[in-house]
Amino acid sequence: MLEQCVLQEVNYTPAADIHIKNIFTSAYVNSIINIINIIIIIIIIIIIIITTTTTTTTTTTTTTTTTTTTTTTTTTTTTTTTTTTTTTTTTTTTTTTTTTSTSITTTTTTILLLLLLLQLLLLLLLLLLLLLLLLLLLLLLLLLLLLLLLLLLLLLLLLLLLLLLL
Repeated sequence: MLEQCVLQEVNYTPAADIHIKNIFTSAYVNSIINIINIIIIIIIIIIIIITTTTTTTTTTTTTTTTTTTTTTTTTTTTTTTTTTTTTTTTTTTTTTTTTTSTSITTTTTTILLLLLLLQLLLLLLLLLLLLLLLLLLLLLLLLLLLLLLLLLLLLLLLLLLLLLLL
């Protein structure tokens, strides 16, 4: 009986309670989806950074040149043999070429980082909405408590009137 009076006084319906619960559950599900999206974006950024590191190509060229000169001189009186050997060697020329493909990847990573920031902002807004809903729920509970106190006071007044009449 008292419960029906309170419900009629506030015009509170169980459907309103179900609606508030639905708002909370949908906000909770949306926050979980946003967190999953943020994790996916972070994984994509890590994959792009790993695949677009600087590529270094090393080319080694080795050139060897050998020159041999032999001179033989013979004289009639005395036999003289002169041998001259000249060796020239040139080796190892190393050329290093560095190729970097970062212009495309930097733009994609900046776009992904901006999307990540947008996701974080949406998540913060969603959390603020949840806090506002919690405050609203607390205010409704306080209102119900005040109405219950008023009803108790009315009942006490009725009891006092009954006691006075007797």
